[in-house]
Amino acid sequence: GTPLPEPVYAELRRRAADASKRLYVYWRNAAGLDCKAIGPQSKCFCEHRYNEHDWCAFDSRRVRCKMPRCGCTCFSYVPVRGSQDVKCSSCRRSYTEHNVSDHSCPKNGTKFASSYTCSCSATYNEHATVLESRVEREAAGRPVDRGWLEQASREGLPVCHMGGILGFASLADGVDRVYAGLEDAPASMGMAVADQGASRMVQRLRTEDNVSTASVVHGRAAGFQALADSRAARSSES
Repeated sequence: GTPLPEPVYAELRRRAADASKRLYVYWRNAAGLDCKAIGPQSKCFCEHRYNEHDWCAFDSRRVRCKMPRCGCTCFSYVPVRGSQDVKCSSCRRSYTEHNVSDHSCPKNGTKFASSYTCSCSATYNEHATVLESRVEREAAGRPVDRGWLEQASREGLPVCHMGGILGFASLADGVDRVYAGLEDAPASMGMAVADQGASRMVQRLRTEDNVSTASVVHGRAAGFQALADSRAARSSES
């Protein structure tokens, strides 16, 4: 593609580094669990990525698609990866054949609906894409950035395009974070907090967060110490 003119790039970088205007974006179920953290490469119903949308639209919360000729008016997560597809339960057609603005079906006037089931056991239609500020997350008692990402923000590095990514552990599904003990399950879900095979993977991601935070905030030696402490803790548990 064509490089942006220097003034345009500088303004984009300035906006991306303004952490006070960052939108935290999640695919949340009706019970209130953040099942998926939306990152730069998360796909929208319009088939474009989050970083191809206007992630700077903090005040309006209308994170429209910026790609040419796309009619998407706000990012709406669709749970697909690679060549995966999600079919509509109403018209039996792919989500890609629906109107990107209102998700209406091609012919019969209905809207996209799917029996796709998330790892939380709720269907596609029992989820919504949520955009919120850091203040709103903190007021609701929800987690915010890990230390290394906080440091990046303090140093003026771009973070606003990160969406809901708080650290490495954000890459895990919501139910996996709950089973690993990193988050509490919403009361209405009634989930038992137990290791269901997710704990080891999520704990490894949390170790990445801890080591990265120690290294970025306190220096390389602190990072090595955090890694050694993690290994010692695993050895004592085995």
